Amino acid sequence: MYDDHCAVRAATDSFPPPSCTHCAPAERAPLAEVEKQRRFFSALPYIQQLFDAISTMVLVINDSRQIVFCNRHMLAFLGVDRAADLLGQRPGEALSCVHGTKPPAGCGTTEFCQTCGAVSAILAANSGGRAAQECRMTRYGPGGAESLELMVQATRIETEIGNFVLLSIQDISHERRRRSLEKIFFHDILNTVGAILGCADLIRMSDPDDASKYAEIICDATEQVLGEIHAQKDLLAAENNELRVTRGIVNTVDFLRGVARLFASQEAARDRNIVVDPSCAEVLMETDSVILGRVIGNMVKNALEASAPGETVTVSSETSGDRVWFRVHNAAYMSQNVQRQVFTRSFSTKGGARGMGTYGMKLLTERYLQGSVGFVSNQDEGTTFFAHYPVSL
Repeated sequence: MYDDHCAVRAATDSFPPPSCTHCAPAERAPLAEVEKQRRFFSALPYIQQLFDAISTMVLVINDSRQIVFCNRHMLAFLGVDRAADLLGQRPGEALSCVHGTKPPAGCGTTEFCQTCGAVSAILAANSGGRAAQECRMTRYGPGGAESLELMVQATRIETEIGNFVLLSIQDISHERRRRSLEKIFFHDILNTVGAILGCADLIRMSDPDDASKYAEIICDATEQVLGEIHAQKDLLAAENNELRVTRGIVNTVDFLRGVARLFASQEAARDRNIVVDPSCAEVLMETDSVILGRVIGNMVKNALEASAPGETVTVSSETSGDRVWFRVHNAAYMSQNVQRQVFTRSFSTKGGARGMGTYGMKLLTERYLQGSVGFVSNQDEGTTFFAHYPVSL
């Protein structure tokens, strides 16, 4: 599978020797040493056939976390023809992780690597022999940024030429997606439907004068259920590149007032305030109002859930050149650990099998609305999520 006469490529040769690292050691073995290690594994009887017979992706990395050997499933997953093209790279670089080439020295050394399950598994295996971790990763794919959930099992192996780690990598993205959808539909939506049934029972047993009040609650709850279903449907379509963009004219102030009214009646807003900044810029922009509503609505919902009773969520808009900026502010502060993972699919501060909101914001904004989304969070000023879009899509 390797061509001994081909030029060995290492995408990270350009990194200067760093003076510090945020996570794992930064030092790399020279390419001549990596090639020697590759030849050692290639010479082992039947090793390539054995690795190729394994149904998961397999990598062998040296003590500098550089790839020296892999199986055909790894190459197929990456769309790479020659294993030599991976030689000397680190796993995140081979997988095109969005942080894989960042300072100080690429994969394993950035501040984002502190929360990487793959790096944690490798370091644990080097210390104790074997480890398994789930790894959430955003990578550059053929259609742009995409999310992966991987199960990484790392096993330390000792040889006469040094110590290595055998990585078995399984793509569990579909399993995690199924669990997320089950959580949303079987938990959140069933709870809302239960509230609808409770109100229906109250109507049946109450005086006619009270019936209209409960009917209004039922209507609001039903709209919330339909909104959740349509949001998940749109998110799945977006990931499959099947979401259709319908252009229309949106008045920014009217739009924000509508979002505020929608969420003011929901459970997340109980004892909390939603305010539209009176200094909002009123702009007529051409965009898809439904997709934009999903993004800003997710920002408002997350801000409400992060707020304590009595606190206020503020939404605003402004213009800068040919861009329209939307901002949603709340008083809560996100820890550094949360900030590093906030746009990663399946990550959530609300427990397992959640984390679709912020990921959906980024996906819908960048892939369909020609915009960009981000946030700032500190202990003095709280958290502000923002998104900006062209005035004309």
